[in-house]
Amino acid sequence: MKRFLTVLIAMVMLMSIPAMAGEWQYPEYGYSLTGLETRYLKDDGTFACGEYIDIDGQTYYFDVTSSVMANNYTHAGHWVNENGIVDYSVPKRTIDAYPKAAVYSYETETEYLSLSFYYYDDYEDGVSIASVEQYLTGTDARGFYMNYNLAKIGNGTYALLNNTNTVFSYYLTVSEDGNTIRLSGDGITTIYIFEKELIYS
Repeated sequence: MKRFLTVLIAMVMLMSIPAMAGEWQYPEYGYSLTGLETRYLKDDGTFACGEYIDIDGQTYYFDVTSSVMANNYTHAGHWVNENGIVDYSVPKRTIDAYPKAAVYSYETETEYLSLSFYYYDDYEDGVSIASVEQYLTGTDARGFYMNYNLAKIGNGTYALLNNTNTVFSYYLTVSEDGNTIRLSGDGITTIYIFEKELIYS
């Protein structure tokens, strides 16, 4: 009887826990700038991150920031279109390109953003072998600097991490010639163009 009651209580408790189903979720600030900086809460209670997820007949890719990625390549070389859907009709990219020791920039009439890549070894370890300095200036940010560590994911893709390598801040891909950087985060991809080489000691 005691065993039966224990099993019965356990069954009742399990029945009272609602079954989790995957669902789209908007950012904590409660609105969407592009409609793409959304996350997907999986059945196991974790957010999709660095992976493909099939939802309603479409395949989406969630980058290292746990956001739906758009207008960029995945770590496996598949193109993701402007709607965040993997487009298998685009030829798969298989390259092993690296960012140059250089400044890459993106500029509009109101702002200037740059990424500066500084290397400290020869990529033997593949993780945190470089630091990336981000500089922003414009109407919303004046002389704002951020520093990241660069971690190689593979196939010309990388993650920008904080200084302790515990937080993924951005996901980036490099063109085959090394002259273009696509930086993704929060559902937005910004294209940076090679500006000048860096010479440092």
